[in-house]
Amino acid sequence: MGVKGSADSVGRARVLKLATLVISVAFSLAAAEFCLRALGYRPWTNDIYLDVPLMFTPDTELGWRSKPGEYQFSEIPAIRTTIWPGGFRATAPQRTPRPHPIVLIGGSYMQGWAVTDTKTCGDRLQQAFPSTEILNLGTGAYGTYQSLLALERFLAESDTPPSLVIYGFGYFHESRNVAAYDWVKFLSTISQLGAIDVPYVSIGSNGSLERNPPVAYPDWPLKRELALVALLQDAYAQRSSRKRSADATQATQLLISEMANIVRASGAEFLVAFLSPGTRTMRWDYLEFMENEKIRNTDCTRPGHDSRRYIEIAFGHPNELMNADWASCLEKAIRNEGRKPDE
Repeated sequence: MGVKGSADSVGRARVLKLATLVISVAFSLAAAEFCLRALGYRPWTNDIYLDVPLMFTPDTELGWRSKPGEYQFSEIPAIRTTIWPGGFRATAPQRTPRPHPIVLIGGSYMQGWAVTDTKTCGDRLQQAFPSTEILNLGTGAYGTYQSLLALERFLAESDTPPSLVIYGFGYFHESRNVAAYDWVKFLSTISQLGAIDVPYVSIGSNGSLERNPPVAYPDWPLKRELALVALLQDAYAQRSSRKRSADATQATQLLISEMANIVRASGAEFLVAFLSPGTRTMRWDYLEFMENEKIRNTDCTRPGHDSRRYIEIAFGHPNELMNADWASCLEKAIRNEGRKPDE
């Protein structure tokens, strides 16, 4: 009896300690959650702030791609977006395939986001060069790496190589190329597709470019119920992407160099078009890099391009006036009359 009673006492003590520990942890978590909410922190939410058509579909390699179809923006019904089979933004009332097209690649600027079909840069270029097919592979939210992947897929599937590939470059592509914390989080916040997987590159130990499979912003359990989980998840996302974010500029330059080599190997010409102003230091860094790599480039930015006159305010993207300026710039560059940044 004495031994059994002693064992029962030990068991009750352990249960009591465990219960005390669980209650203490639960109380601490509840207190932490209360304090965080008092300070303004909230559980995770997907805040889709614009009512835009869903014109993308998931892709295991690219992360996402344009989905063929005809779309209209409910806020501005006059904006019509047509995506041809193959993911090309329409550059004419209907596609007329021709050998050796001019191919446009890049993000939403090159795609012509929130600009109706007949007013995009690609459509205007098609009018300027009616005997050459203009194929617009620009895709919303793409950086350099995804543009390169899309180009590689196009070259592998195309019957004839292009005559010219034009990459519409924005300095903000840097963060996209390395799946930086703020970019991956932004995509996850506004996504209509759920978790967004972003393919990215990094710099290897020998300084070479390394391709990585798509990565998404973390999706921890209870992040939509507890501010504490959302905060810890966010801290983890920042820390895990810190190293690759530091390599964004070098990685982007290596990507542009690889893009140029792939285009040249196909027998086509390659042109980089600067579509966003950036800082003077950034511009000269990239200009020096492209001169060293003998990569042809042209500056399609102009004073005042950051003013409201050239921006579609409802969607925060360049409007038809900006697209007209870009088309004029690229037409001159195609005819070898373009200018370099800061000329």
